[in-house]
Amino acid sequence: MHVHFSDPATSPRWAWTGGLAALGQQEFAVPLAWPEPDERDVIVERMLHFIGHYVMQQPRRIIAGETFTYGWTMLRMRVGDAGTPGANRLVIQEWTTPLRGGAHEYADGIARAVRLRQAQDDVMRRNRLTGGGDYPHCTAYAIICKKLSPLAPWPVEIFAHRLPHDQAGDSGWFIGCVDDDHDHDDPDQLGRVHLLHLVEHCPRLFPYLAAPDETQVAFEAEKTIVFPPDAQTGEEDDAPFFMGLDELAFGG
Repeated sequence: MHVHFSDPATSPRWAWTGGLAALGQQEFAVPLAWPEPDERDVIVERMLHFIGHYVMQQPRRIIAGETFTYGWTMLRMRVGDAGTPGANRLVIQEWTTPLRGGAHEYADGIARAVRLRQAQDDVMRRNRLTGGGDYPHCTAYAIICKKLSPLAPWPVEIFAHRLPHDQAGDSGWFIGCVDDDHDHDDPDQLGRVHLLHLVEHCPRLFPYLAAPDETQVAFEAEKTIVFPPDAQTGEEDDAPFFMGLDELAFGG
């Protein structure tokens, strides 16, 4: 399978797959929101290869109207319009508000999905977290200290630790308070909450959620400290806040 990009002089730019038709799969296409090639094209290419690899591993084919989980968000396929690069291909759409709960609407393109992936990849690059990211879907759950209800304000300081996980839907994340007198080994003091609800309540969690197992993150009032796996000490993240989160979450 190959990924093709339209001439930068055309507007809007598109990317599409080639080679899946030989497997009986209608090719995929996606419009790009940025006019010039840049590092986002690499994420688009990886995404299309990811979908292509999925097709190759499955006996059935993806058709119009079906949805496809991609990292945090969800994609949907529609029939492409005649007279566009999407003609005779399945055009990829994405959630318009991937960081908000409730009913989701779709729009052509994957600009938001790319922004989400960039934010999480940047955390791993800045903090030298090696081994590749593990990108949980927003419906995966975390174990959370009951002092951190998503329905009430949180304390200024919280602590996050990603534990090894292999059960479906388990993100591996534990989110707790820093009260030394609170017993986090007591199951009665813990609960399970979907990641989306946690991110709605505390957006600064989001970029760290793809970090590898045994990563720990301490969130303080004015800084965020990251402890890589097996590290005895942590280092302050020099760009800890996800800029543009509100615009992305609310469809701006």
